[in-house]
Amino acid sequence: TFKGNPVPKNRLEVKISGELGGLGPSLPTDALDSWRGTYAVDGEVAGTLTNPKVSWVFDSKDFAAQEVSIGDLLISGAADLEAVNIANLTLSGPSGTVQGTVDYEFASKSVEAELNSDGLKLENIFKLVDSPPVVRGAYTGTITGNGTIAPLELNADLQGNFYNLDINDGNDFPIVQLPVLASQIRTQITDRRITIERATLGQKNLSIQTFGDITLRPEVMLNLTSNISNISLKPLSPIVGLEFGGAGQAAVSVDGPPEDITVSGSARLKKFELEGLRFGSVRSALLYKDRKIELPNLTLQRDSGTARGKVIVDIDTPGLDAELNFEDIAL
Repeated sequence: TFKGNPVPKNRLEVKISGELGGLGPSLPTDALDSWRGTYAVDGEVAGTLTNPKVSWVFDSKDFAAQEVSIGDLLISGAADLEAVNIANLTLSGPSGTVQGTVDYEFASKSVEAELNSDGLKLENIFKLVDSPPVVRGAYTGTITGNGTIAPLELNADLQGNFYNLDINDGNDFPIVQLPVLASQIRTQITDRRITIERATLGQKNLSIQTFGDITLRPEVMLNLTSNISNISLKPLSPIVGLEFGGAGQAAVSVDGPPEDITVSGSARLKKFELEGLRFGSVRSALLYKDRKIELPNLTLQRDSGTARGKVIVDIDTPGLDAELNFEDIAL
């Protein structure tokens, strides 16, 4: 519905309301076809024809996109022929809460944003871009960004905490599971790629340094490198069906589409334990592919003894296959 009420002093009040789903066919883009919910706009146009001033409040209830329930969206701001200032952007609902400000300049097509999030659901972000939710959990912290909209070239910084973080291989095999993970992340975002320039993640003694690319189009592809310190083997125990112990460091690369990733690299561990047996230090290359973990050139050191060989762990079959040669290992 549309209501216009011209009033004195070059001022026009505008009220618009309706269903978001009805906007798609009337616009020259299919980007809004999946939008659902109701909306209401309460606006005002003032000034002259050569220098109009616009202010508005956009209020959407039960907003959803790509079959993802996002919540209620409130946007208030003002605009003239030079810029748009969103003084209050608030989103709250099943996907978490986001609140902040956005400024946009027409001439330079540049944008600046400062947002605060609370419990922002990570899996819903992947669903919005039609990708398997390889990352689950929630993010609470600040998001600041600047750049251009057309073409889309943004720099973004995140500083906060991830909660109940679960990074999987696209087939629900957990690669990382942590209750809390502090983060400082710097990224570059285009319409085709997210480049992680630097990501520092940590929990207690655990430290993760990550960089690389996430390609968005024509299909989602990962190309990430991580250096991990003080990684623990205990979370691997329920997955493999054997009791592991020990900690160490690893350098890994994650490549491929989310539903069929390959993880490769190397690891060095200390105080390695298996089913209560203490083996000492371990080093090996490592490979994860097709739901199998392979250590192709494992070297195990216990006191003056050594064991060398390979180990394969099939995620779908509890236990492991090992072929090892022992030299002076004390039993």
